[in-house]
Amino acid sequence: APTFAVSALAKRIVEAQLAGSSTVAVGTLTARRDYTDVRDVVRAYRSLVAEGTTGETYNVCSGRDVAVSEVAQRLCALAGANVELVTDPSLVRAVDLPVLRGDYQRLARDTGWKPEIPLDDTLADVLAFWRDRVS
Repeated sequence: APTFAVSALAKRIVEAQLAGSSTVAVGTLTARRDYTDVRDVVRAYRSLVAEGTTGETYNVCSGRDVAVSEVAQRLCALAGANVELVTDPSLVRAVDLPVLRGDYQRLARDTGWKPEIPLDDTLADVLAFWRDRVS
């Protein structure tokens, strides 16, 4: 959904390319987030159903935090977009955690799960999704 940071950025980049725009509106670029591909998340859920411990709490995550600015730059590079990222105050959250990173070690210990899909693959697939839908 375009309400999530990666999807929103990818959609805006694709729209900017189609419109011939040299800028893309962004929110806070300094925040760091733990990005996990939805396909890895689904695998984690399946592993938990089969092998998780009832009542236990698990983090489904990559265990790495990446700056939103890096994600935006990688999306631009993957898209071949030469655009300037311009902060739009309406996209900046009033309260935002500077770093959000999880630890999936309990999940790995109990089920053997670990994230497998590289972030660049995820970003390329999200770009492809928006290229197919934005005209």
